[in-house]
Amino acid sequence: MQKNNQHNVKMEFGNMHKNGVLNLYIIHKRIGNDKNNMEN
Repeated sequence: MQKNNQHNVKMEFGNMHKNGVLNLYIIHKRIGNDKNNMEN
């Protein structure tokens, strides 16, 4: 049981990390788009 629990925590953490990176990427792109819009 303990082993299974740790595995689930690792998977949860992995998903959080992936989502965090994705969010950073999306935010970064959005900021880039805002800058481009200001210049035009």
